[in-house]
Amino acid sequence: WVGERGVRRIGWDALLWLSGGGLVLAYFAWWSSTTIYGPRYWYEAMPFFLLVAGRGLDLLGRVSARVAGAAWRGRARWAVPGAIFAVFTLYTLTQNIPWQASTYRYYNDITPDALSRAEGAGLTGALVFVELHPSRRNRDYGKAFFANSPLLDGPAVYVRDLGRDANAYLASLHPDRTAYWLPLEGPPVPGVGPP
Repeated sequence: WVGERGVRRIGWDALLWLSGGGLVLAYFAWWSSTTIYGPRYWYEAMPFFLLVAGRGLDLLGRVSARVAGAAWRGRARWAVPGAIFAVFTLYTLTQNIPWQASTYRYYNDITPDALSRAEGAGLTGALVFVELHPSRRNRDYGKAFFANSPLLDGPAVYVRDLGRDANAYLASLHPDRTAYWLPLEGPPVPGVGPP
């Protein structure tokens, strides 16, 4: 609170710190052993911590303005926080983001192989039943699910393989689409299940 009369903003700063810290403590009690990278509270707490960081840059600007000589006071007030922000932004864009992005390559053991095989077959108007790995049934569907159009009106609609009977029932609900079964290995096969 350099250069301010009183501490009128201390309540707002405390609210930001307590809100971000409360999220960290709440999520700390939620243990998980999945392949999620990093702490789960990070994105939810980000707005609080960004505002605190902004207040910190403002404080550095005010401190540097007091330290600088009279001729540089106005420039230092904005140049010091601006330079720090520019250095951190440059570091993040060139060092941190490329590394973080590389950790999501083949995230959750999901590769583009299944989707590449289906797209390579040139399917149009297709209902594609994606075979799921027996030990990864809940997450293996993600290898093709993201390729679905939000309105399910794309050339191919990818659905979970739930067995021949359930697949046949779903295919009967969509007579305008040709059913294909996409095995774990190999190209799509016409039908609702393994040949």
